[in-house]
Amino acid sequence: MQGMFLTQKLIRLGRVLDRVRGSHHVLKHPQRKDVLTIPHPKKNLGNGLVIAICRQAEAQKRSCATQL
Repeated sequence: MQGMFLTQKLIRLGRVLDRVRGSHHVLKHPQRKDVLTIPHPKKNLGNGLVIAICRQAEAQKRSCATQL
């Protein structure tokens, strides 16, 4: 899964794009202080990294990582 697709899915699930630093997109939760960093939007991310980001986002695996 490419980083941009994961970023778009997390935005649809309620995250807000806070900033972009180089090749990393930083998403934050609108009500809590936690942030997620998604690396390399045009490169494929490993399955373990996608699962870890979804787990950190507290999203269900079906809604977050459906293309694994």
